Amino acid sequence: MMKAEEPTDRMTDDRITRTTAKPSKLTVIHGTKKYLLKNIHNDMTVAFLKQRIQSETHIPPKLQQILYKGTKMEEADKTLAEFGIKKKAKLTLIGCTTAEMTQTILKGSSITKPVYKRNKKENVEEKEPLANDVSRQLPHSKIISQGVPPDVEEGREGTKQPLPPTIRGIIDKEGEAVRLTFKKKAQQLWVSSASSTIKYTISDIRDIKEHPIVDKPGYSIIGLQFGNAEDEPEWFYWVPQQYTTALRYSLLGNQDFPFLQ
Repeated sequence: MMKAEEPTDRMTDDRITRTTAKPSKLTVIHGTKKYLLKNIHNDMTVAFLKQRIQSETHIPPKLQQILYKGTKMEEADKTLAEFGIKKKAKLTLIGCTTAEMTQTILKGSSITKPVYKRNKKENVEEKEPLANDVSRQLPHSKIISQGVPPDVEEGREGTKQPLPPTIRGIIDKEGEAVRLTFKKKAQQLWVSSASSTIKYTISDIRDIKEHPIVDKPGYSIIGLQFGNAEDEPEWFYWVPQQYTTALRYSLLGNQDFPFLQ
């Protein structure tokens, strides 16, 4: 008679069998929220862990990114032990629910368009300034009045394209020329000028505000919102509109940069 195999907690055919190992607890940190997962075994796979996280956060596994001590847990069939995770460990979760992602994308597509009125005397349409036309308000108008940066890519209105690794020719709120570089592995957005580089963590970005530059179709003002909604965003000018949807989706929707070239 063959000896029966010892029970294990490895995932087989999407099922988990019983284990004799003593279960432990894990803390999953998502933004300002913390989730305590109980009955966790070190031979549990990442795929099954993501299912457990989904039951707590409602974030689908495909939209989850799990980090442990800076290491991204990508391999679904690897166990927690293989990542060196021990009991009472703390994991960082990046991601959002499907509903939040959809709302974010729709929010980014609702750009205010200028209103036109007909000039009866000349029988032509004239653009009527809007009270909420942010690009004509201070302090934005002061930077925009300096003109289109010479090295910025041509903006294309009504077009959606993947994010390039770097967007050049952008102007920051201080009026300094910068470039935006997207670091997928580090999950960071780098804002580099001639003298310095500021590294923003993607998970710290709470919202993205977009305002079209009415007098220059194809370009937008982008504001990255950190912390509370009352805080002033970090403004960037002359962002080509063909990248704004991908920018919003990559920074707020699926944190895995799905639109990155």
